[in-house]
Amino acid sequence: MLQRNYPDGTEKRVVMPHRRKPAKPASIRLKAHRIPPTVLTRTAKATGEAPLAVLSPSSSGVVPALSPASRARTSRVATAATALSPGWIWAAVAAAALLLLLVLTALNPFGQPQTTEAGASAAAGQTPGSTPVALWKKGAVPRLYSADDQWGSEAYGASTLGLSGAAPTAVAMVYVYETGATDVTPASVATWANEHNVASTSPDAINTVLTEGASTLGLSVDSIEPSNIAIRQALAQGRPVVAVLAQGTTGPVESAVVICAIDQDSRLVVNDPTSVENTARTWSFDEVVDSAKELYAYALA
Repeated sequence: MLQRNYPDGTEKRVVMPHRRKPAKPASIRLKAHRIPPTVLTRTAKATGEAPLAVLSPSSSGVVPALSPASRARTSRVATAATALSPGWIWAAVAAAALLLLLVLTALNPFGQPQTTEAGASAAAGQTPGSTPVALWKKGAVPRLYSADDQWGSEAYGASTLGLSGAAPTAVAMVYVYETGATDVTPASVATWANEHNVASTSPDAINTVLTEGASTLGLSVDSIEPSNIAIRQALAQGRPVVAVLAQGTTGPVESAVVICAIDQDSRLVVNDPTSVENTARTWSFDEVVDSAKELYAYALA
């Protein structure tokens, strides 16, 4: 109601028509960022659908009501987001790593007798363990290590068999291959070297042990040229080969290793009396030939 005053002093009250407030539009205001934009975009890509519109705090905040189809699509997006959670991903990675570890543990690429004691002792920084005597047999080169507790502390010249006895250990491996006997060990060959004053790591002493020392055990020894063909021929005849490697190849002095076989990848299977690691891996022909000072092939006399 409105009251008006006129010039003649009269007053008149006028009733104004009632104004109705406009009806609110049939829309729903949604709060912004109920679902993080990055999640919607990422999960929408995973499901192959276009991402849903997301309101920002500065927008008008008014969107149409969701249709049944839109609600169904929102449900699928939320399901995809749950499936892509980091927990599931890490669980799958851990399962794959465990499977790979089991496969690698079961592999034995060389087909030779192996002892778990050798690997365990090497990992613990202890002296390596050789192939047990019970597994020595003719036609198989055992893995013998000069530092084995069974003989590593035996005197070898001014040193010990464990520190300087690669040559007598190599001769013992060849003897077992040719005879299958268990009466000769690295300590036995070291005793012969001590008695003949050739127990050292000098080149002459090493060659004497590998030739004369082996001959006293009933083995025939032939010096062969350092070449791929010579090594292949000797191994094809069933004759193991001992290589005298130059200083710095496997250690600070000249050393001796036994070449046992050629694997399916045309690489050499080598037993290094001074190293579990060198024995576990395979060697290329060039690696041996380029470092070899002498090569000897063995057989029964």
